[in-house]
Amino acid sequence: MSGWTAIVPVTTFHLASSRLDVPAAFRTPLAEAFVADTLGAVRACVMIEHVVVVTGDPGVRHRLARAPRTTMLEDRPLMVRDGQSRAVAAGAAWARVRRPDDPVVVLAADLPCLTGKVLEDVLIRGGGTTRAYVADTEGEGTTMLLAPSPRDIDPGFGARSARAHASMGYRSVRAPDPRARRDVDTVQHLGAARMLGLGPETASVLAECMEEDRSRARSGRRQMTPSGAGAEGGRA
Repeated sequence: MSGWTAIVPVTTFHLASSRLDVPAAFRTPLAEAFVADTLGAVRACVMIEHVVVVTGDPGVRHRLARAPRTTMLEDRPLMVRDGQSRAVAAGAAWARVRRPDDPVVVLAADLPCLTGKVLEDVLIRGGGTTRAYVADTEGEGTTMLLAPSPRDIDPGFGARSARAHASMGYRSVRAPDPRARRDVDTVQHLGAARMLGLGPETASVLAECMEEDRSRARSGRRQMTPSGAGAEGGRA
């Protein structure tokens, strides 16, 4: 099934990166890179026809203003924590009016391992005829929601959202590629994502971060990036 609409809620970069234990100068660039790689994968997926980005961050809107096949929606709840469900609902409301018959996929904006082919595989497995979800690697959060139409999207993001979505009638997508499940909230997640293969934007920023660490080590200063988040292992 082609002609999918993708909805991607993007929180403010300083909130999105607040849990990453990396030098402060690199937190926002990493959050930006996660979004860039996620959206790059979405646009590379042949089954996605239109992308709706919902954000309260003017910087995000400015960066993506001229992106192809993309609609930008401003949503103030994403300026604070826990506004993801309301932002998704805003994107679904737009799609109900303008693309009412398209199947919909909602994606977290911090999936730097995702590729167009991996997303395509998820959409095929999801089928587009029933509501489905993809749990994160830990099995607690949700990285994607799928629905036959925007009328069927009923988001339940928040703590233990995978369990919440299952209780709401979404079925779990069977055996998705690990790259569809690896969101990044902590530096440990970033190290795991590196092993799976990072997108180009994230790999580039992480390489700069690690070079800064090497420079500090040579000068005898404390290294700032925990081991396990090294920059090797970019996407093949």
